[in-house]
Amino acid sequence: MQRTVLDEQTGSIEFEAPKPPLERSQAPQDRAPVGRAALADALRDVKFPATKQQLTQRIGDRTVEFRRGQPIRMRDVLARAAPAEFASLLDAARELHRGLDERQRERRQPMAAEG
Repeated sequence: MQRTVLDEQTGSIEFEAPKPPLERSQAPQDRAPVGRAALADALRDVKFPATKQQLTQRIGDRTVEFRRGQPIRMRDVLARAAPAEFASLLDAARELHRGLDERQRERRQPMAAEG
């Protein structure tokens, strides 16, 4: 599986080639990217600039894991995005991650009010 690395400080995105398989006893679990890397991976084949509508049509049915074990459809992530157009993959990834962070906080607030 190809690994996606998003470095927000430098604005670079790297797609690392898969490493040769290890012996079964040494092989780590095959895991999909999570969080920012999952968003960058979902966006990597999109040509920018792109509108929110174009992104929804292109990748809206994809599912990503924002947190391990918490899959979410890209359509739902894009619905929270504020700008109507994204200049670059990095701009889109930042905005989508911000929306997911906001969603996470909203989910925690009712629990805090009950406790």
